[in-house]
Amino acid sequence: MVSQPDISNTLDKSLYSNHSAPSYFILKTVMKLNQIPIEFQEEELNELKYKEIGREMGQNLWQSYKCLKKNINNLQTPESLNDYISVFPGSLTNFFESMLTTILERKTAESNRKRLLKEKSLKELDSQKINHLLSLLISALINFTFPYLNLWLPNVLASLCRRPKLLSSLHDLLTKCSIIGHTNRHERRLEKTRMKSADPSKRLLTEKNVFNLAVIDNIDFKERSFQFGNIYDVTR
Repeated sequence: MVSQPDISNTLDKSLYSNHSAPSYFILKTVMKLNQIPIEFQEEELNELKYKEIGREMGQNLWQSYKCLKKNINNLQTPESLNDYISVFPGSLTNFFESMLTTILERKTAESNRKRLLKEKSLKELDSQKINHLLSLLISALINFTFPYLNLWLPNVLASLCRRPKLLSSLHDLLTKCSIIGHTNRHERRLEKTRMKSADPSKRLLTEKNVFNLAVIDNIDFKERSFQFGNIYDVTR
């Protein structure tokens, strides 16, 4: 019978005698004989740890009022998007920037893998998209915490919502921030599909003692042809 040290020495010699890479079976056997752990598990944060991180970030945001008030000009009338982001609390900026960068890197790598199979040019990491999302997320948190700071981005969104002629600009902005599921062009395609498939007869009630006086047609899909978005301001 061959002892365990002899087996280990024999396996070690076989590893160094061949120039090719050792097989998985040999490598696993050597590591098991030498009591080396094969599987390494990454330490995962539990829910309590995440809650603790959230409390610390909330506390830092609450204590950042003086710093935000000091840089109120860049928050209300910034010259560029980078100037607007630069005065945000560092804890929030670093947290969301790291998270968004990691997600975008994974998405870009997956997209490049598919484009490589189709022999297309590879995409580069779009840092401007990260800034768009970063400004929107942190602006919402700051505006929720300190609603009287009159931040630039929430004011712009409020103005766009009040002007029907600028709804396309609002749609483009929300599309860039990945808030809306599809583009304005695709929404117009869906609008045409809904108009064609609309069947007013399906709205007729067929229960007992019910009289149907009229059925509204697909006028609700054509509100853009009326002023101020009001579909009842024209006599039909």
